[in-house]
Amino acid sequence: MHVGMSRLQARSRLGAIPPGGPAALQQREEAARAGLAAADAGAADRAGGQAAAPPAKFDWRNVSGASYVSPVVDQAGCGSCVAFGATAVLESMVRIAAKEPALRVDLSEAYVYFCLGPDHGAIPCPDGGWWPDDALAAMHHGGVTDELNYRYSDVDQPCRRGSDWSSRLTTFDHWTTRSTIAAMKTYLATVGPMSACFTIYEDFFYYYTGGVYTYHESTSGDVIGGHCVQIVGYDDAQHCWIAKNSWGKEWGENGYFRIAYGSAGIDAEMWGIDGTIASPLIRTTLRVVGAGGGNVWHTQRTGNGSWQTAVNRLDTGTPGDPGSFTAVSAAASINRLHVVGLVGGKLWYTRQRAGAGWATWESPSAPKPGGVSGWTALSCAALGDSLDVIALAGGAIWYLRRQPDATWQQTWNRVTPTSGGPGAFTALSSVSVGYQTNVIGLAGGRPWQTTRRSDGTWTALTEIKPGSGPTPGAFAALSAASVDGRLNLVALSGGRPYQLERSAAGAWGSYRELTSTNPAVPTSFSSVACADVGKLLQVVAISGGKLWHTLRQADGTWQSSFGNLGAALTGEPATTVSVDCA
Repeated sequence: MHVGMSRLQARSRLGAIPPGGPAALQQREEAARAGLAAADAGAADRAGGQAAAPPAKFDWRNVSGASYVSPVVDQAGCGSCVAFGATAVLESMVRIAAKEPALRVDLSEAYVYFCLGPDHGAIPCPDGGWWPDDALAAMHHGGVTDELNYRYSDVDQPCRRGSDWSSRLTTFDHWTTRSTIAAMKTYLATVGPMSACFTIYEDFFYYYTGGVYTYHESTSGDVIGGHCVQIVGYDDAQHCWIAKNSWGKEWGENGYFRIAYGSAGIDAEMWGIDGTIASPLIRTTLRVVGAGGGNVWHTQRTGNGSWQTAVNRLDTGTPGDPGSFTAVSAAASINRLHVVGLVGGKLWYTRQRAGAGWATWESPSAPKPGGVSGWTALSCAALGDSLDVIALAGGAIWYLRRQPDATWQQTWNRVTPTSGGPGAFTALSSVSVGYQTNVIGLAGGRPWQTTRRSDGTWTALTEIKPGSGPTPGAFAALSAASVDGRLNLVALSGGRPYQLERSAAGAWGSYRELTSTNPAVPTSFSSVACADVGKLLQVVAISGGKLWHTLRQADGTWQSSFGNLGAALTGEPATTVSVDCA
């Protein structure tokens, strides 16, 4: 509810102005009522067997138990609802295109409204105002960058996108409209969410807390203005649309609401994005980074399964070459590949931005903690534009963050307790799952896990145990990956690789040995790395200094055998001692 807000404040949280101005809202309401009458007549025809009907209920928040809808946000005191409704649709379509409901997608409403809007009819804040036809045309023409590149605030402002915005754009090649209830339902059930605009009356704005809203002429009060939202589904049993609003999670039904068919003009027209989606958030390339012979190198596997066979050296020719590397780790963010490595126990960092070269090697300014003479192992995980670096020294795990502004946290924080716990750690891996960094380490040959909360604290170390089946012997190496929001562990026991997955609900499955039908595949590996690329769990392992590769398909089936990647590469060091992939 918004009880206590003035009429001016109420209008600033809306912003849908149809062609013809506010007076056209009434015309759209009449069109919606007429459309409802036609839909009811059509339902009677379908009952007589004249046409196929869409399903009686559909909700993109629950498709086979998964949600393709991004989190609820708040437009606050700017009439930018059109940008929010259209952006929410695009966020869902990115997840649908990637077939990854847990994909972290947060696009920039500020970019849409303050960068694209001025040239396409958007009215400045605080009053604001726009229309989906213009917004989608602007987004189709200019693409949309991500929220980290341009964060939203509800004040009028010049375009303030980050310097690398052009390499962070999500684009689409077609958008469409629907003008009948039957067509809207069919689109929602087969393609994706839509955007819709409707008239906001006093009863809805000031007093809605839940249930199915229906406009009543005698009780709904005066018109406040027009508003646009994302339609995520419908329910024929309740005769309503299901919508995500942009007034924060504390409003309505945790930020959502239900509204009756034909009410307040909600279904006079709806807009959808049905073209091809291209986004740096959808990862299609496996990036492999290795260290051997003191050198660091890089290669990649494209979405069609072909490898870049010539490796690129990151030390020779790269500014600030720090010397002979003994270990390496990598992580991918929106448009960057981050690489950290160890030289003489000292940590070094570089990165490659999309469309650009490698940055100068640098070492964090944070001094090593007292008692730490040098790091013995390391891992890194990208969290938005931040990079979390996890390092091992003296059996203890330490943490350091590289901030989005390229500065380093000034002090290392210890992750493991100074006394008690599982004992000394010998290996570690890290990966971001959702908006948290997960760290898995080996102590006494067994995997233990901890998670960094949003407030910077860490959860208690917990031993990872399979939910069923036997546990392999002591592990000597491990790697972690996030596949569609599910934490995966690949670890070596007796040189053999085993995989274990945690469900979205938090339950661990059973260990699976990664076997091979090819007798030429080695029987023992010394190091392993894994990464998620387009719902494929990719695994790279080292045997005899050479690389081998296998993967799990999106349907859960594994490639029948490891492939000899090392034999295909040119320029790879004679012996690779450390590998990571992202």
